[in-house]
Amino acid sequence: MIDDLPSDLVNAQSHRACPTVTATPAATKAAFIKESDLFKEVGVEFLNPLINCGKPFHFERQMFDTFREILGLSPEENHRASQEAVKAMERFSEGVLRKQGREILQKLEAEGGIGIVLLARPCLAIPCSLSDRCRSMRKASGGFSARKCAQG
Repeated sequence: MIDDLPSDLVNAQSHRACPTVTATPAATKAAFIKESDLFKEVGVEFLNPLINCGKPFHFERQMFDTFREILGLSPEENHRASQEAVKAMERFSEGVLRKQGREILQKLEAEGGIGIVLLARPCLAIPCSLSDRCRSMRKASGGFSARKCAQG
């Protein structure tokens, strides 16, 4: 489970991952062990460690605790791998995400356009009409069905 993520925000209390994202491994496991343990049947070990990507010291220790026996890692190998993981995340953040953001802003400025920024967790960023329809259906039926809601 990814608990937190790196952030450039200062004076923020935390940088927690989306609850939907953090619950996905448990939901996935539940689907595969409902009737029988399909992981065990095919020789797969299901792992769901708590990982703090936003705290490099904790991240390194958590990765070592999770993978040392499985991969036969030494503390030194784990340290180097953890440092490379942090660097890779920084390269992605700077080289991809921020670069795309700068390009979009430059294009808007060059074309005299207007940009709208939507800040939301993906699980909450559903269109209002769909959200309203779901709320109405939930009230009318006394329950909730994502399939009914999406179909209208």
